[in-house]
Amino acid sequence: MTTSDVLIVGAGPTGLTMATLLIRMGARIRIVEKTPGPTEQTRAIVVHAKTLELFAKLHLADKAVEQGQSIDAFRLMNEDKQAGLISFRGESERTPYPFPLIYTQDRTEHLLIDSLAEAGGLVEWNTELLSLEQGLSGTRATLRHTDGREEIVEAGWIVGADGAHSFIRYALSLGFAGESYKQALFLADIDLQGNLKEKEVVGGFTRLGFFTFFPMPGARRFRVVASLPLQYSNQETLTHERALPCWARLPGWRCRPHSQSCWRAGHEYRDR
Repeated sequence: MTTSDVLIVGAGPTGLTMATLLIRMGARIRIVEKTPGPTEQTRAIVVHAKTLELFAKLHLADKAVEQGQSIDAFRLMNEDKQAGLISFRGESERTPYPFPLIYTQDRTEHLLIDSLAEAGGLVEWNTELLSLEQGLSGTRATLRHTDGREEIVEAGWIVGADGAHSFIRYALSLGFAGESYKQALFLADIDLQGNLKEKEVVGGFTRLGFFTFFPMPGARRFRVVASLPLQYSNQETLTHERALPCWARLPGWRCRPHSQSCWRAGHEYRDR
């Protein structure tokens, strides 16, 4: 049996940030993750000011800003007409980072993993939490490593950073009530020719529903997130072939997709 001050379960951005902060404060930590390595998918793409302020405490903010794409404004459209413009500049008195930053999740995770390594920590990949128990002086967890070996760890605290399907939430009988919306959505990374600016997020409405375009790394590369017509709401399986005709006709813009997916969003919350 081994001991640790804190056992962190989950090595996404939340778990990695927690591990890096704690180890720099002198805590004995372990961070485990059941997948074989960090994500290679872009996934979440926006980092906001408060996260950058936290990154600054880890001396990571400047590197993230240098590598990412800052956003100057949000442009609101109604069909092909501009309905408004919200500037993100001019708030430097409130924060050193008065802008959203396009910085994808894969790059965020690698940034934090490197910072954790510099502080003397590492992620134990392919390591799964099997069980946990609450004791008088802390917690006891059973881990299974990639070679099948099981290990018991005693820790003062266990941090659950293991996502929407959290084993820790399940083990503690914490609810995660909610349901999926009927509205069908799609996401695509595209090359787009049109009047979009590379430092603006553009969102708005057409007769088909809402849409939002986020500038991505690469010349004229954007991510679009948008709704599909209500006729898709009762279909169990959604495909990008069905989605393509809906958003390829956006007025005045020509786009070529690189990757696409369709899904239904949900809303869940922990009840205590």
